[in-house]
Amino acid sequence: MAEREVRFEPFVRKERSDADAAAQRRRPEGVSVANQSRPSARTQAKETLKHLLLRCRERQKRIQSQINANHRKSTLIFQSSTIHNSAIYHPLLIHSDHSVIFASISGDSRLFAANNRHSNTRRPLVKPAIKALLLDMDGVLYHGEKAIPDALDFMRQVGELPHAFITNNPILPPVRVADRLEGMGFKRPDERQIVTSAEATALWLARQKPDFRYFAVGAEGLHLALQARGREDSQQADFVVIGEGPGIDFESITVGANLILKQGAQLVCTNPDHSVDAHYEGSHRVLPGGGALVAPFAIASGKQPVIIGKPQPLLYEMAAERLGASLANCLMIGDRPDTDIAGAARLGMMTALVRTGRFAPGTPYPPELPAADWDIDSLTELSQILF
Repeated sequence: MAEREVRFEPFVRKERSDADAAAQRRRPEGVSVANQSRPSARTQAKETLKHLLLRCRERQKRIQSQINANHRKSTLIFQSSTIHNSAIYHPLLIHSDHSVIFASISGDSRLFAANNRHSNTRRPLVKPAIKALLLDMDGVLYHGEKAIPDALDFMRQVGELPHAFITNNPILPPVRVADRLEGMGFKRPDERQIVTSAEATALWLARQKPDFRYFAVGAEGLHLALQARGREDSQQADFVVIGEGPGIDFESITVGANLILKQGAQLVCTNPDHSVDAHYEGSHRVLPGGGALVAPFAIASGKQPVIIGKPQPLLYEMAAERLGASLANCLMIGDRPDTDIAGAARLGMMTALVRTGRFAPGTPYPPELPAADWDIDSLTELSQILF
């Protein structure tokens, strides 16, 4: 055994000697093995930060070259990322106005705001190239017959920027909607700036079958829109159309169900809202929406309705076409994540959720829905961002 130890000892010593010699060549003169250590976490972080700074500056130059000259003063960029399920951010540049440019190590390249109070918001602080505004009305501009105070100021700031009003409410025709807005103190819009779910429904039916025949249950706005493009026929209707407002009763459900089951008529609904807000004699009321009123026809016939209004695309497309703007350059302002925001986001539009309607401040944002670009409590906040 002793001989084996003597036999292998020179080999072991030689191996260590070679390693020691290599280490000696790598370390500076006067530094012992005991004093030499790996770079500290702080040093590694500095090196990583330096690398990120260079990448951020290059990326910032590319972004700035695409921004309109009027928007080049924007100084807060926030790019989200996730590494091992944890968001990691590094402050890279501090401007004279104490705003901070943030960049992430990797991940989604979309820009977000750092001062985000609502966890689901996707608010870009580099001002986007907004060419037109699409606005919901009830809950955004007014409650009942009263204008929301900052809505009047907001619309005055909008001025000549192309804008349209789109609503799932099919009850009133555009001329009466314009009258209503004017009566609340807003500048009277042109009727073509107002797009209702009744108008969108009539257009959709005409595209399916020119000179269509229909049986409709709903208020004045729906009937006028359908009369402009089709013919009413309760015996040989091609479509059974359900909107909001009075008109539904046992007889109308019976007629509609038989047209669907015996004549092959298609069931269509102006909008999916289960309930809508209203104000009567100063008090708040909840009314059944299109989604609730079409339910008896769907159950009686066993057929699911075609839904036309938001979040379906036609209302947004009609409004953008009338304004001569692309959807990508339009900002949708609404108060409901499930209709206003969801539909616009799916079309690639910019979106702003204003929490002045049913969706109040502090209400958790539905995680299954597309997040709004701006999630704010009032139009005053939005005007500070846009104007």
